[in-house]
Amino acid sequence: MKKKLSVMILALTLLLPGTGAFAIDGSESPNGGVIGHIYSTDILTYVNGEPIDAYNIGGKTVVIAEDLGDWNYGYTYDYNDEDRLLSVESYFYLPWQEHGAIPRGQTGQILGDVYQTDIKVTYNGIEVTGYNIGGRTAICIEEIGDTAGSPHETYGYSKHLAYHVWNPAEKTISLYSYFNNIDDMLGNHISRVAFTFADNVLYATADDDVPWGSIFPSVNGIRTDSGEDAYTYYYTEEFGDQKYVMSPLYLDIGGSRTEIGTCVAVWEEDIETDRTYLQLDDPAAAISLAASVKTPAKTYDEAMAFLTEKYELKDRIDNDNYTVLLLNDENKNDLVYAVKKTGGYAKLSEWAAEYDKTVGILFGEDEHEVIVTVHPYTDPHGKPTTLHESHRLDLWYNFD
Repeated sequence: MKKKLSVMILALTLLLPGTGAFAIDGSESPNGGVIGHIYSTDILTYVNGEPIDAYNIGGKTVVIAEDLGDWNYGYTYDYNDEDRLLSVESYFYLPWQEHGAIPRGQTGQILGDVYQTDIKVTYNGIEVTGYNIGGRTAICIEEIGDTAGSPHETYGYSKHLAYHVWNPAEKTISLYSYFNNIDDMLGNHISRVAFTFADNVLYATADDDVPWGSIFPSVNGIRTDSGEDAYTYYYTEEFGDQKYVMSPLYLDIGGSRTEIGTCVAVWEEDIETDRTYLQLDDPAAAISLAASVKTPAKTYDEAMAFLTEKYELKDRIDNDNYTVLLLNDENKNDLVYAVKKTGGYAKLSEWAAEYDKTVGILFGEDEHEVIVTVHPYTDPHGKPTTLHESHRLDLWYNFD
């Protein structure tokens, strides 16, 4: 976590004799005139639920753009000196690390000057006011989170894909950015359902080979297997051109669609690719709706007969709860399936045919754990080893 400047340190830095007007990278600003002051504030400020140092400029609450650049607030930032552009971008996930509490300050103390600047500041691709406070750039919480007149006003978000909440009783202000929570639905929650996604529609179909929720890239709703990042999708030209525009997210089951949240397509400059982030209004309700597409699970005998007739059996292991099968398909790829003694089966993993390696299966110390081994293998230094525990699989989440 980045070490933050305390109000006192910032005040001393800004008030040092001879302090001039500086751009965000520390170089002297070509404009440089003093246009106002930055003040201390007694308002406690939070960004995505985490406390952050804040100040007062012109009666508005401002935070330092560089502080937001800490991914633990849910953002990244970049400065391009050639273009004189500072970009703050949502990471589209909530912070994963806590920030220490910040004590309430006093109000009205002048901490330094605000200078003219030619630096342009954008927040999620849209320009916001940037305040040069002598080497750092401040941006306004109220401006970023203003939902009035926003194209996303219906969803409660500003044009910057954020919103703010002012609590006058507690004298707190909070900024929240749009975040992705589709993993609340997909991550180890739904087995035997395959999802595809195109434009703003999530398609759910029954598929006993899917151990737990995954989204596959798709074209016009047709599943296409891909090794690409799970949040990279195909779009129609019309939808793909609408970056940073919120759209309703629909779950399609057999042609019947239910609105379950929103989604946003973005262009991520650092990896030069399109991505879409999905936010569910009620993950539990979406899970229940998607799970309704499942067909009844095969009995143990039906599953064993189906798999051993479809594939070549290479090995099997059994315990009181499961039979785990190592199978070969027609292309000699190694497939690992688990069949539950009480009924149902799930595909655990697939290994491309490698004729110089042998795939094996064994139970771990826990009765619900399977270890897939590959040998001979090499260690991180390239030295051959006799056995590589390549994949530990927890069986419990692969079944209802």
